[in-house]
Amino acid sequence: MFPGAVDKGIMAEIRPNGTDTVMLYSIDLKDRVEFKVNDPEGPRASWARYIYGVCQEMKALGVDVKGFNAAFYGDVPLGAGMSSSAALESCFAFALNDLFGDNKVSKWDLVLAGQATEHKYVGVNCGIMDQFAFCFR
Repeated sequence: MFPGAVDKGIMAEIRPNGTDTVMLYSIDLKDRVEFKVNDPEGPRASWARYIYGVCQEMKALGVDVKGFNAAFYGDVPLGAGMSSSAALESCFAFALNDLFGDNKVSKWDLVLAGQATEHKYVGVNCGIMDQFAFCFR
């Protein structure tokens, strides 16, 4: 199996909000979720667990993640084997690296953060190919 690029993706508008609260809105799902950056349990909503996990993994990489507001949408089909979860993880990993990390985290570490998110926070024992394809395309 080989990864390949497609003309699908996720777009997000993300901006720091000066608090310790992450406020998310999924345009596709018409759903809002909030969580504290330092909440040890995180949100219950399944899609928000991906973003929560990326926040935690970026913090583990030394990024001082603070609260932010984000709205996002995408055209990667959900549940169709096209890696919508890896797209979401990669989108937010790059954004948090830019907003709070001065882009000091390497692409390789962003890949590993995405994979660790699935393992630790979502309970999916995935490989690394999808995250790699999104981060290095």
